[in-house]
Amino acid sequence: MKNTTHFSGLFVTIFALFAVVTLVTPTFVFAFATLPYFEFGSGSASGGSYNYGNSTNGGTSYVAQSLSVSCSPIPTSARVGDSILWFASIRGGSGGYQYFWSGTDGLTGNASSARFSYSSAGTKYGTVTVVSEGQAVTVGCTDPVVISYGRNDNISSQTPSTSGFGISCYPADEKILTGESGTWLAVTSGLPATGTITYTWDGTDGLTGTGPMAFKAYTTNGRKFAILTVTSGGKKATSACTSSISVAPYVAPVVRTLAVAPVATPVVIFDPIQGVCSANVEEIEVGKEVIWEATVVGGTGTYRFAWQGDEDLAGTATSTSKTYEDIGEKTAGVTVTSGTQEEFIFCASPLTVVPLGGGILAGIGSFVFGNPFLLILAALLATIIGIYLAMRKRRQEEDEDAEKAEAKH
Repeated sequence: MKNTTHFSGLFVTIFALFAVVTLVTPTFVFAFATLPYFEFGSGSASGGSYNYGNSTNGGTSYVAQSLSVSCSPIPTSARVGDSILWFASIRGGSGGYQYFWSGTDGLTGNASSARFSYSSAGTKYGTVTVVSEGQAVTVGCTDPVVISYGRNDNISSQTPSTSGFGISCYPADEKILTGESGTWLAVTSGLPATGTITYTWDGTDGLTGTGPMAFKAYTTNGRKFAILTVTSGGKKATSACTSSISVAPYVAPVVRTLAVAPVATPVVIFDPIQGVCSANVEEIEVGKEVIWEATVVGGTGTYRFAWQGDEDLAGTATSTSKTYEDIGEKTAGVTVTSGTQEEFIFCASPLTVVPLGGGILAGIGSFVFGNPFLLILAALLATIIGIYLAMRKRRQEEDEDAEKAEAKH
């Protein structure tokens, strides 16, 4: 009888501990899961803004027509005579972009990027003005270029991004022979030290890849482009590579003597339109705003956009926002027009719209059932209860046997 009393006390103590942990843990998880939602973003240079942060409905606000511009050089340090690529990144606006570059030592250009070689050492600066349907934004590039007479060890810098991290990509060689393999390299900054990072390559002649480097053997001549998409923590960043690869056959030098030099009529041939599009998140709750974004290369460099998709998705800029009212998978696509070319781009990754609050319940379930301490405690409690019931049954049987023995006497 003394052993049974001691065992009952132990059982009551463990049961009380289990009850406290079971009641307190879900409350803590719920409080943690309902902390304000925060996301990184970038400002607008023209008065409109991207406003990512806390809001009364837990989502984000987005001004689709505000023109936002930034620019950077690649690389940020080089030698005298090296080629520097200045590129502009644009968000918002109404399409039909015009570019006007200026800077140190006579930097000029009228496209989304400007290539320039410096003949003297020093720190070089760049400025770009972008005009779109009456909006004009002028910005100084975030980084200067340091030109020296020494060896250039710099490789690249990263393209600014609104996903909390930066990405860029470039070819290892800008000129290769027909049939040779081209190598594309990814450069990233701001990615988390842990977690899953996914690389997705797309480009001319069926370029594909899933790592920080992509390889493609080109069997046709011409300029080859690439687009890189990086996914981390449910956020995506997409960037067109800063340079292209020129593929041409080997031509043996031939010396010719011409009596009269022919005058060739210039023919302008534009590269085909290529691009990708995706949502800025992979999953979102119903009633919250999501942004669909497109990245395009080729054509004349001036584009018009026409978005379409589920629940009457529409838009006429490089990106468009949408608030979905129904749960399920949502798809989207965009028609891009540049000069006489027109191309429809289907967004390969659908967006999943889940019920409001579904993320919180899933987080609580994942924490409770994935906690090793709770699982061990539950197993220990089940074992103790089993032993207690077995001993209690045995005690009852002994008492019944004793009563029967007394009854016989």
